[in-house]
Amino acid sequence: IGLHSSMLFVYAAIALITLGCHFLLHKLNLLSMTSAVIFASAVFFLLTNFGAWISHDIYPHNAQGLWLAYVAGVPFLLNSFLANVCFTALACISLSILAKPEQSLSHS
Repeated sequence: IGLHSSMLFVYAAIALITLGCHFLLHKLNLLSMTSAVIFASAVFFLLTNFGAWISHDIYPHNAQGLWLAYVAGVPFLLNSFLANVCFTALACISLSILAKPEQSLSHS
């Protein structure tokens, strides 16, 4: 995350993802979790690449430059999405293990 000229876009994306997922995950099921993963990946991609385009001089400040910024971010989108899927799966597996009642070690 760090300190840089487009960090406001990063924090705005995190805030919007948190708010959006609060509503998307009111009921925990496969559809809501899949929606949250897609939503989080898309919001972060769109806002942070827009921030990189608007706050840096790497790309021209026109529609073509914005398009170039989004195209350059596609590999990061794919990695972000895969990481979100893996983290969500790990969290679900961990919660399902922790939610199981303790089994007695004694055999009656």
